[in-house]
Amino acid sequence: MKKARKGGGGDFVKKQGAAQVALLGFANTGKSFLLKTLTAAHSSSTPAPFETLFVVPGMMEFGGVQIQLLDTPSIHPGNKSMIFSIVRNADMALVLLNDESEKHFYEGMTAKRLMFATSRDGTDALKQRIYDALGLIRVFTRNPKTGKADDKPVALFKEARTVSDAA
Repeated sequence: MKKARKGGGGDFVKKQGAAQVALLGFANTGKSFLLKTLTAAHSSSTPAPFETLFVVPGMMEFGGVQIQLLDTPSIHPGNKSMIFSIVRNADMALVLLNDESEKHFYEGMTAKRLMFATSRDGTDALKQRIYDALGLIRVFTRNPKTGKADDKPVALFKEARTVSDAA
């Protein structure tokens, strides 16, 4: 994790892939387990609360598009501002809940996109929900020299309007 150098400061992780999704939640909501399941990245997942101390990134592939997931430490009063700073820089916050009553805690949080889930949601369905909630579209390009289609699509947010957005 790097410290921002200008402005109001804050913490961020350099974005990789088409989009960045911050996994949030209280202790033992399954954030680390979900990161391991969706990305095969190593993040210690134990029944002990507050096991994750630093942000752990991992890459999830869906439909040829790479999406970066960030496993964040469990939210508590001492790190709330650091977690919410990461969320402001991410393209989406995926909040893992133990139960619906926890939703009220996240009201008023500044996030570009916000999605709620539980660790009991199926992984394939959750990948699809993440992709859909991000509002990504895939653009398949051709090599100008050979005319052959490229294997990997360029992913853009639906708000992108110009060819330069794809560059």
